[in-house]
Amino acid sequence: MKKDIYKVAVIGCGRIGMLMEHDKKRPKPATHTGAFDSNPRTELAAVVELDPEKQKEAKKMYPEVQVFGDAEEMFKKINLDIVSIAAFQSAHYPMVMLAAKHKVPVIVCEKPIADTEEEGREMIEACKNAGSKLIINHIRRFDPFLQEWAEKVKDGIVGEVQQATTLYAIGLYHMGTHLIDLIRLYLGDIEWVAAWQNKRAHTAVPEDWCVDGIMGLKSGARVTLQSLNVKDYSTLELRILGTKGEVFMRDLGRVIEHTPISESKDFEGFHELHVDERKEYRAKDQIFFKGLSSHVVDVLDGKVEPASTGEDSLKALQILAALKKSGEKDGRKIVI
Repeated sequence: MKKDIYKVAVIGCGRIGMLMEHDKKRPKPATHTGAFDSNPRTELAAVVELDPEKQKEAKKMYPEVQVFGDAEEMFKKINLDIVSIAAFQSAHYPMVMLAAKHKVPVIVCEKPIADTEEEGREMIEACKNAGSKLIINHIRRFDPFLQEWAEKVKDGIVGEVQQATTLYAIGLYHMGTHLIDLIRLYLGDIEWVAAWQNKRAHTAVPEDWCVDGIMGLKSGARVTLQSLNVKDYSTLELRILGTKGEVFMRDLGRVIEHTPISESKDFEGFHELHVDERKEYRAKDQIFFKGLSSHVVDVLDGKVEPASTGEDSLKALQILAALKKSGEKDGRKIVI
């Protein structure tokens, strides 16, 4: 039922949960707590955090918000409309299952959905049975600029897609999941993968190594996947080449370039990308976490269905697992 103000709790007060609000350079809000504290339609009522030091910081940052060390206790004491789970990946499954048990209307969970496909399926089923809407924070899905360009690609702005190339950093599951989700959003389902471990040093947890690879789309087009070390610089890029031109998403999704084709000036009977007609489009007011909280409110208001579902994230998780399995087998083709 639509309300003027929706009551929210955030589970996990680490970097993405709360602490990146201290980053002076990041557009605000930059975290789960910041997103729901700053939205005029939501009330940040509680946070849950195990670490005593982070509990102290939460009380300092949000003195009016109740701070709990136990999620079960919090659910029993506060009647919530939204819970946002920003804890470690291993905690996604138990926290979503707990939130579904308490029938929270909207459950937001950080990406990837879970450690395993089996856990992901159980989470989706539990939310369906509870009547809870499960939203996974593949955060670029909530950005109108990137959604608009996804529709342009689907509508044929580059013609029939022939190939795509991509770049990412910070580990396959940490940042690669965003890229896989974007590929699915822009280009459709991925049917097979072949990957090789990038054994160069990279800044991520040891078990989340990067892979380079090739992915086959249902459409028949192929996508190359390449990884870099975020210690050198951060990147997230998607270049789509079609029969009528190119769309290039760069700068982590802040900029999109469109280049049409034209007859070659130098070679009779050939066409080329017309760089003189290349146009650059920049996102306006692109604050991903602002988009997340606004989308959640729209879902509760009954205006839209979730833009990033558990099913979407489960498919991304299947692709990530296939890429890692292929990397372990030195490039063996894995059909999904």
